[in-house]
Amino acid sequence: MSEARMAPAAPRDERFEDLLGRFFDGPLPEADDRDFAGMLAGDPAKAGRFLEQVRMEALLAGLASPARASEPAFVAAVKRGVELAEDKIDTKNFADEVVKRVKSGRRKQPSAGRFVTSPSPRVLGLPPRVLAAAFAALLFLGALAAWRYTHTQTPSNERIVRTPPKERAPVVARIGALDGLGAAFQPNEDRAAAAEAKAGDEVRANDRLVTNRLAPGEASADARGVPLILPDGSTMLLGPGTSFSFSTEKDRVFPLLEAGLADVRAQPQPPGRPLTVRTQAGPSATVVGTAFTLEAEPAGRVRLAVREGQVRFGNTGAEELVAAGFASAAEPHGPPLAPQALAARTASISGRALNPRTGKPEPNMTVRACPIARRRSETRKELYVEAPCDAEGRFHLPAIPAVPTILMVRAPEGGRAIRSMGGMKRVDPKPGEDMKIDLDIYKVSLMLGHLLDEKNKSVPEVEVLALPEGSDGLLIPYTFNFTYPASEFRSAVFFGAGAYEIAARKKGMVVDIGPDQRVKMPEDAFVSLIITSKLRPSAAVQGRVLGEDGRPFVDPPGTDVMAPEAVRTILTLILPSGKKQMLIPEADGSFVFDTDLVAGLYQLRAERPGCERVSVSFDLKDGERLAKDVTLRAFRR
Repeated sequence: MSEARMAPAAPRDERFEDLLGRFFDGPLPEADDRDFAGMLAGDPAKAGRFLEQVRMEALLAGLASPARASEPAFVAAVKRGVELAEDKIDTKNFADEVVKRVKSGRRKQPSAGRFVTSPSPRVLGLPPRVLAAAFAALLFLGALAAWRYTHTQTPSNERIVRTPPKERAPVVARIGALDGLGAAFQPNEDRAAAAEAKAGDEVRANDRLVTNRLAPGEASADARGVPLILPDGSTMLLGPGTSFSFSTEKDRVFPLLEAGLADVRAQPQPPGRPLTVRTQAGPSATVVGTAFTLEAEPAGRVRLAVREGQVRFGNTGAEELVAAGFASAAEPHGPPLAPQALAARTASISGRALNPRTGKPEPNMTVRACPIARRRSETRKELYVEAPCDAEGRFHLPAIPAVPTILMVRAPEGGRAIRSMGGMKRVDPKPGEDMKIDLDIYKVSLMLGHLLDEKNKSVPEVEVLALPEGSDGLLIPYTFNFTYPASEFRSAVFFGAGAYEIAARKKGMVVDIGPDQRVKMPEDAFVSLIITSKLRPSAAVQGRVLGEDGRPFVDPPGTDVMAPEAVRTILTLILPSGKKQMLIPEADGSFVFDTDLVAGLYQLRAERPGCERVSVSFDLKDGERLAKDVTLRAFRR
């Protein structure tokens, strides 16, 4: 059997291929046209190659016509045809490129030239549908080759090798400069063991950072922590005993506070990609451009306090928008609580000083707002906010503490108490309230006298005061009295004529005065009294005001607790008689009630902005010293 042999392929004529391509793009120059005609006339293979190209150009012109390019079936066919390729990414890009090119009409209509006048739809005797499918496949293959060449810049005679995509650099946070508080760094990689964290260490997704706890008795670490700088420049100051990690989703960072406290200062966030700090228990805090503190308890309760901006605090599908100066909290399986004021807000009071007899205003008076509650160590200080009255008796106190307050109006200093003018009224302004009130002014009376014990001996350093009948006792700190080292006392009365109750107080003692404890006081008069009394040691209630973590509420150094906007804890002790005593704990959170306390049932109330009001009841015995700490919890509904 003879062996069939294939003729070797003719060498490629670059000149002919150049002229062939340019022929269908438009008329050739005269010299090129003569060369091309001579090639076709002298070489049958080139003539056949030319006729094949004529047929293809005619079919491509039909496929690329505006009518075909607008047919949904054509677009679907292109996309379906290229799905047969192996590389899904390339096939999608290729399909998009084919549709774009066809719709933009970039394929040119073939020129008729001298050799073809009208291409027949039945060339080679094949049906138009078969030819269209065949040449559509050629179009796809040619376009794919051209697209690959354009995008890979790989020469056509070389094998196309796809370069694997570069591995993305891991998203990392960094530990900032450590200031006294260390942390254990637990990398996610199995090859690495836990080690002490150092400034500049990278914290990657799923790494864990656990800050050290404070030793018993160590000072509060509110100003200390482990700073963590997130990829966007936001910072998180992790408090003692805090565990932290973060995850990434589609190039977004999601910090996770497992337990402990984090003070967050967020950088401005891009639209649609806010910083969200998650917690192990479920509640999350989403930044709206802000600074805030997030605390997660091991038991699952999460508390949020916002200093600047706003935070969307969400859990179990519910959400609260918490603004600066407010706080919220959430249990693991419950919605966030309604925001509550984080710090004390001031109030304002406006009004007039009026003479009740004439109904006319009294000009040139001075009005003082004196908060009733004060520290035990400051009971002898004059603490007030003051404003003058104008010629119409009008006054305005723009910023006063939003606490029970005594308003006192007095004539200018320097005159005698007798026949001078003054008035007094108790008010209870609410945070943010602009209270309107008129103050009655009377001619002041003066009560003079001596206080003696059961042996008729003088009792030094005792306050003797006249209170309006039915008073609950909270006026005592601001009823003017002048106590001398001996038994003599003087008390100014600012409430006009009426019935008054006599009260006597001595620190650490109970002062029982005679059975006739009431007196009729005229206006603008002197009243002289001799008061007999019995003295005995007072019972006492002492303790500390604690947070839920068991630590006392301690004032930072330099805090002026009497400043109108100061955050303060107010304690009110209700005596068996119904009288009240009110004070503010000392800077270390401690308090003592030890004056005028007798045997009986007592109630102690504690209030602080951002916390629930607490009320506890207990029995006291005569002379007993009772230790009674008060624990405040973050507010709940």
